[in-house]
Amino acid sequence: MPNSRAELINILLKAGLASKNGIQGKPEHVEIWVRDNFKCVYCGADLLSDVITMSGAQIDHILPKSKPEYKTFSNLKENWALSCFCCNQLKRDSDPLKGHDLIITIENLSSMREILIDICKVELLNE
Repeated sequence: MPNSRAELINILLKAGLASKNGIQGKPEHVEIWVRDNFKCVYCGADLLSDVITMSGAQIDHILPKSKPEYKTFSNLKENWALSCFCCNQLKRDSDPLKGHDLIITIENLSSMREILIDICKVELLNE
């Protein structure tokens, strides 16, 4: 049995366990898992609680990549969030800026990240 979550991640990576947009052996995805403490940023679910939950985990784009106005944010790690399958499916391409007087730039995205996540959480609760 692994002694830490980091060891578990390494074991799962070596085993080739992958999800739609989860770990897949990409170092930048592992960084997101570590940064977000191995939990869904929206509901707080422990994404390492079991293999099924972990394999369903996804990397979400807080500002949806499907919206042309957010294309410049698509590949920025600050715009990525670790999400469980359910929350990512509920959020889909919802726009956290809709109805809010916030201006997001590449320069302020990092400092605005938690505010955007909080907006998404409220929207998900209202689903």
